[in-house]
Amino acid sequence: MPEVIEVVPWARGYSLATSQPNVALFSTTRLPQREKLFKWVGPIYSQTWGFYGKNGSGLKINSFEEAKRVARIGTYHKDAKEQYLQAKGFRNLISANKNISNIRHLMDGHIDLWVSSDFNMPFLARQAGVASDNLELVFAFKKVRNYIAFSLQTSDKLVHQWQQTLDAIKHEGTYDRLISR
Repeated sequence: MPEVIEVVPWARGYSLATSQPNVALFSTTRLPQREKLFKWVGPIYSQTWGFYGKNGSGLKINSFEEAKRVARIGTYHKDAKEQYLQAKGFRNLISANKNISNIRHLMDGHIDLWVSSDFNMPFLARQAGVASDNLELVFAFKKVRNYIAFSLQTSDKLVHQWQQTLDAIKHEGTYDRLISR
């Protein structure tokens, strides 16, 4: 079991997990470009990514091509959603080191859209002091699953133990009880 659990900014955690032994990154979207960077335990949960706008803004998006014409889209530095959109050719992304800054920037009109997920948006809005009903999903674009990502230098035995433990709590019902909270 871990000796130290440390909460760090996403970009730093990602860097540590890709370069240091015995590091677990919780939680991480499993994408093809990340597959060989980590050892995976999960899935833990699913989420849908989308562009969120200020409620009542009147902004409508029906495709990536339309989203590429929006002036400013807030993203979280080195987050999977940011990486995904960059790979799709987006050049209108404004990267923030703190994801809750994006909510404040959206509410203040400094960005037009914010990239988040149905899983994270309500929690992050609360952290930013904004009611989630002040935000609206403008365009959903990808359903993904999140995992615990272990650094490649982590022993296969330890990763296997984590997967067995996750599978056991799912099988006996603890997982569903925790998720329903």
